Amino acid sequence: LKCLPRRPGINMNRCIAFAARWGHLHVVKYLHSNWGAVADYDEFTSVREAAARGDVDMVSYLLDMSGERISNYVLSQSATAATQGGHKDVLRVILEAYPGRSVDVVQRLSRSSHLDFIDGSLPLVISPNKRNRELQSAVKDGHLQYVARLVEYLEADVRCCDNLALYEACKQGNVKLVEYLLQHGAQTERLGEAPLTVAARGGYLNVVNELVEHGRIPTVPVFVD
Repeated sequence: LKCLPRRPGINMNRCIAFAARWGHLHVVKYLHSNWGAVADYDEFTSVREAAARGDVDMVSYLLDMSGERISNYVLSQSATAATQGGHKDVLRVILEAYPGRSVDVVQRLSRSSHLDFIDGSLPLVISPNKRNRELQSAVKDGHLQYVARLVEYLEADVRCCDNLALYEACKQGNVKLVEYLLQHGAQTERLGEAPLTVAARGGYLNVVNELVEHGRIPTVPVFVD
């Protein structure tokens, strides 16, 4: 069969994509191994629908076939489809296939209503040396629930980088984030500009009140002649 010429007018990539969409893994394997076809045609629909069906074998094969050509957008949409369908095994396959790019997938999922679903996947994609940096990014994006996951599941340090997380939350005027960080040990004492100062400059009265009510105002030394 490998020696047979391709018939003109037949789009093998399109054929393999349709076979993938309908769950015919044996056809997908045949077209790929014998004709070199890849699921680039309508790749998004193929992987996403396989993930939505919970077809672990198909998703694994398509990801392996696509290699680094697959985009973060396709990965994220496929992971979301697997999550919405309750297919944890498919989500794990997606995250493990691209460990260097899975943080973006988890970030996208963290913006959805399926945070509980990804709790067990966080250690797979966020190594201990990256958890504090990921915390800073989550704070800047204003994602309280994701911040809570990083702190409570991965033990990210809220005091890291000169208490930068609290400073950024105050700078944004995000009172809920400020309250959470204070409750989990954040401090206002910094070598740089104080969170109270940046909150006052931004006119965020509710944040200023939160800092005052928690007694987190740094002591200002008074010098007497």
